[in-house]
This record gives sequence, structure tokens and C-alpha cells, in this order.
Amino acid sequence: MQAAGVIAGLLLVGLMAFSGFQLVPPSVATGTTSSFDTTGPAIEVSNQATPQTTVSASTIEPQTPLVPTSIDTLRPQNVEQKTATLRGDVVVGSTDLGTVFFVYSYDQSALARAISRARSYDDVLESKSALVGVKSISRSVKRSGEVSVRVGSLAPNTQYYVQLCAEFGATIRCAAATDFQTVISAKRPGDVRLPTLRTERPVFLDADTVQLTARVDMHDTIDGRVYLIYGQSERQVTQAVDREYRDIRTDDEDLQKTRLLTNARGAVAVTKTLDRLDDETNYFYAVCASYDGLRDGFVCGRVQSFVTHSDEYGQTPTVRTFVPTALRTDVVLAGEVQMRPFRNGQVFMVFGTDSNRISKLGGETSMSGIRQSGDRIQRIVVDTDLDRTDTYVLRVKDLAPAATYATRICVEYKNQNKNYRDALFVECGEVQLFTTD
Repeated sequence: MQAAGVIAGLLLVGLMAFSGFQLVPPSVATGTTSSFDTTGPAIEVSNQATPQTTVSASTIEPQTPLVPTSIDTLRPQNVEQKTATLRGDVVVGSTDLGTVFFVYSYDQSALARAISRARSYDDVLESKSALVGVKSISRSVKRSGEVSVRVGSLAPNTQYYVQLCAEFGATIRCAAATDFQTVISAKRPGDVRLPTLRTERPVFLDADTVQLTARVDMHDTIDGRVYLIYGQSERQVTQAVDREYRDIRTDDEDLQKTRLLTNARGAVAVTKTLDRLDDETNYFYAVCASYDGLRDGFVCGRVQSFVTHSDEYGQTPTVRTFVPTALRTDVVLAGEVQMRPFRNGQVFMVFGTDSNRISKLGGETSMSGIRQSGDRIQRIVVDTDLDRTDTYVLRVKDLAPAATYATRICVEYKNQNKNYRDALFVECGEVQLFTTD
């Protein structure tokens, strides 16, 4: 019986709701407020009639939730002796991403140092050691999803650590590192491939400063110690490549040695800058690497050489143009030239009504490259082989009357240009003006 009463009550409530009737709490009927949700705003109900406003649900725009931008390092795949596919996951949210890249190394400390203070991808490239590899994915990732890249030149049978990093505004963030083990290569001493070395062409940073770069592949060996032998004595450098590093005895400028890298594995590039070398001097050098593993020993590349340049680049002769003396349509031109370290200077006077062109003379050019053009510009040679210092006086006649002229004394000399190749230069004194009657 009780169950039948409950069912009848529920049917009655449903019928009232279907007919438009509502059950109103007494507090609403008397004009007071009541809240059932303490976390929401109170609702005020008035007895006074007010216009009803219908709000359509379609006019309320839902707020798009902010999606955080995130990166994650996934376990590498397709790992072989010297290659692997590095993988990561990128979620592109409300924060824009710059360059996304992988950083990897078999040396955890070197890996940590490479990213600890860097604020951009370029910072990592500049500050990382030779033990750390960097591989860019994209300069700007726009879509979420998995990213991957194939890397090579790894060391066989070696544990590597890798992190996915990305530029977030003015800094970088890196995901947690994961590791992987490359496949073993040589299992017997007879199968071991020894290190190979290749030296790039020297790059001169200055007349007496050179940058040497070598690419070393340790192949199946480990714990590589890469070092440089160099000096002015070809005989001593050639003898040194047949000795272990500890047995090489240095000999001032004739023979020097310096370590470039330790704990090398796989393929690495090392760079060494040699400065304060003697100018216009022949130097000999060779890059070597000692190694351990199933076999131990050392190997050296072939002995090569370079010649430093003259340190005169950047210097010029000292040239002074004296004040000319004009008389009617004649003028007396004068000046002084100090060759300084240069020799065989060709001294000439330049004069003409084109003061703008005359003021621009000089630089890497020759005297014959200065084209003459009537009264606008003329040049007259006053010395063809100046080695030291001399003063010159030249009288020029039959100039245009009532005209303003410009004049300079100049010297042509040979020097090395910015590429350290011999070239002709022209250096001129200050511009002096005079007017004919």
C-alpha cells in the first residue's frame, strides 16, 4: 500500500510539471531570498511584475580553456651502431614556441653544462663542448604532435643521454632526459677500426693568428685524447708524430704541443686558435689522437703547413698635403710622404676642379685606376720608388682662370688586403683648396 502511495505522488508531481505548475518554496512566495548553492551568487525574487527577458543558450560563448605548451622526450628508436632516431612530443598551446631541438651526449655533465646557462638555441651552439651534439627540428613548431630526427656519427656500444628542448620567449626549456645504448661494433681486437683524422684548411683571423679545425672519428675506440703538434721546425714536428704525447719534448718556437680534447668518442670536431705567431713565418703542424678499448695506441694525421702573413695590414704610409701657393693660373703644390714599413712607393700629385671626386680617392686601388678628366682631375707622378721619407714640390701651369681647385698628394704601395692577398693601395693626404685668378 505504501509503495502505491509513493508511485501516485510521483505521478501527481509529473502531471503538475507537465501542466506548467511549479512548486515554489515559501521564502520565494513571501519575497525573501534563499540560496541552495553556497558557492554561487544569491538570487533575488520580487513580488513586483517585471518584464521578462529570454536569454538564448546559443548567445553564450563558451570560454576556450588555456592549453599549456609542453614538450617531452620520448625513447629513441631505430638505434644502430652509429645512428639513432631521436623522438619527442610537443603540445602547442597558448605560448609560442621558437626553435625546437635535441641535445645529446654520452657525457651527462657536458650535456647539463650545454643548456644550464643558455637562453636560446644559438647560445647552446656557441657554448657547447665538442662532446655534445645538437640537432634542430624546426625554427617554429605550429602543431602539436610527435617530432623526430635521425642523428649519426655516434659511438658504438655507448650509452647516450638526450633531451628535447625548445625556445620559450627569451629563454629555453628542456624536457627530462632519457637514455639509449648504441649497438656494439667490434667484438675482437682484429675488428677494431682505428681513429681517422681530417684537418680543414687553416683560417686566418689576423696576420699572426690562425684557427685550425680537425674532425676526428674515434670509430671503435674510446677515451680519445686529441692533441696538436706544431712549430717552425719541420724536422722536429715530423719526428714528434712518431712519439706518444708524454714523450714529446717541446722546444720553444720550433716545437710545441697542446691537448685539444679528452674523453672523445664517435665523431667530433675540435678547433684551436694559435695567436701571437711570428709574421711571415712557415709553421708545420699535425693533429693526433690516442685511444683505448679493445686496442690502445695513438695515430697522427699527416704533417701540414701554413705561412703567417705580414703584420702590415691595417697600417698605411703617412701622407701630408701642404697648403698650395696660387699665382694667377699657376700653382705650387707640395707635400710629404713617409713610407713607414712599406717600400717602392709611387708618389703623385692630384688636382682638379672636381673636389668631391678628389676627396674620395684612396683605398684598395692603383694610381692607374684614377681616371684623368681634363680640368676636373689630373695626376702627375713625382717619384716612382720611394722607400723612406721625402718632401715634394711641384709647379703646375696653365690652369683654368677664376676656378676653385682641390689638390692632394698620394702614394701607391703594395700591402695585403683583408683576405691576406697582395694588392695595390693608394693613400692620400688631406684635401687642400686654392683659387686661380
